[in-house]
Amino acid sequence: MAMAMASGSLLLGLLAQQAAGQLLVPQSPPAGASEPVPKGVSSFSIEFSSAIDYLGNATHPNEYSRNLLSNLKNAVGAFPKIRIGGTTQDRTFYNPNQNEAMNLTYETPTDDQPIKVTYGPDFFSSYHAIPGLEFSHSLNLAYNGSDQSTQLSSAAAAACKHMGSTLRLSELGNEPDFYSGYPSYTRPPNWTMAEYIREWNWKSGVVAKAMKEECPGINVGFAAPSLIWSNWSGRAPWDPQDVFRKGLDTRFIHEISMHNYMDTDYEERYGLTDLSIQSLLMNHTGVVGSVAVHIDAAQKLSYLGLPYTLNEVNGMALQGGAWTWSMGSALWVVDFALWSATNVKHQTHQLSPRQPVCVDGAKPSTRPPYYGQMMVAHALGNSNSTRLTNIPLPSDTESAYAVYHDNALSRLVTLNLEAWYANSTTPRPSKEYTFRVPSRYTTANVLRFMGPGADARSNLTFGGVSYDFELGGGKPVTVDVMGLKERVSVNDGLVKVDVPASSGVVLILG
Repeated sequence: MAMAMASGSLLLGLLAQQAAGQLLVPQSPPAGASEPVPKGVSSFSIEFSSAIDYLGNATHPNEYSRNLLSNLKNAVGAFPKIRIGGTTQDRTFYNPNQNEAMNLTYETPTDDQPIKVTYGPDFFSSYHAIPGLEFSHSLNLAYNGSDQSTQLSSAAAAACKHMGSTLRLSELGNEPDFYSGYPSYTRPPNWTMAEYIREWNWKSGVVAKAMKEECPGINVGFAAPSLIWSNWSGRAPWDPQDVFRKGLDTRFIHEISMHNYMDTDYEERYGLTDLSIQSLLMNHTGVVGSVAVHIDAAQKLSYLGLPYTLNEVNGMALQGGAWTWSMGSALWVVDFALWSATNVKHQTHQLSPRQPVCVDGAKPSTRPPYYGQMMVAHALGNSNSTRLTNIPLPSDTESAYAVYHDNALSRLVTLNLEAWYANSTTPRPSKEYTFRVPSRYTTANVLRFMGPGADARSNLTFGGVSYDFELGGGKPVTVDVMGLKERVSVNDGLVKVDVPASSGVVLILG
């Protein structure tokens, strides 16, 4: 896999320009730039038990979700890929005789997630609610009752039959390296990687056989092994290299899938000792450290010839924490997505950043990370030849990228990650960035990601546009005409832009 760090000569040139107050941006992708970035590189992971809320069904689609996903498609030319899975996938049971699409059983009514999910044939209507979407559909590996083979075979055949072309991949089990302890407890404490491999190999064969019998000619594909890869709960982490080296059956695996959370193993990976929003999320060095293990694993597993996917990521685990739905988290989304796209070949699936239906009287809402996703989409643009390179900057609290289309510089991205809060009593600081670009450019459109501060959860805009449910049901609504029309001149190959603390900018060169 390509590394994002600039080559030695380029890095020296960049640092020399920085010393002169300028950032030299190569006119074509430098050594170390990314491979062409897939259009669906920035995608979504939705908890299995919440799939109907997010999607609706074929006769009553969730129009709000359709609007938000269509905004992203309009920016890059393709819908995001959608993974339906997570913790509750290992609590699911298919019942072909169930009339209801889904039944949820909670241990206590106030729990965030159900302890059991049963679904019938009508559940699969949700996969056809928004035409054009493709899904990874997840199956229960954790269940090991006497009828486990029958249950799994029935669920797999139903998915193949009812999903048709919307079925992109299957996923068997979620974070099996946590099965033997907190938070899963679905296997005894001494359950081993070798036992997991034997079980996955057997059950993936059950799935493949059922699908081929139900849908002759189907190309069965899995995303695996979907590890959390963390010692977060006190157990030694499972390394994906060991899983494959010790015999995970790759016959049907189409993608290597892994998970990543910024607040797991943060001290080991990037030396973090506190969980403030500045340290945990608004920290480019933290992003680099968090993704580094995946860059290394992707390189060492390249012999398999499979794309390496981060198919579940978020700033904080266990349905998030205090900062998960803040503007600071949204800026993390941008930096994490672009850094990962620069270094890891395939998609990054963020936990879905919206509340799709009314919950306890609260209306649906577009959470800040969605605005981060919109910034990522506009940074990448609608091109089949998008490539990225990181522009080294001296501070943890800033990040920049150059974007290339058809091997020519097209866009610039700058993030000012200094945490400034909505209730701050001091003026909002700002940094000026000066980029040296090819002299053929004369102007740049400025798309700003703005909000009241790092802790803000509302009143955000990207490019002067709001995507809030209350204003347009997720459709773009212009709330800042000046922000929509902002331009800057390129003079003698220099373009300057001010970036306030806790905000970001995309420059589209022209």
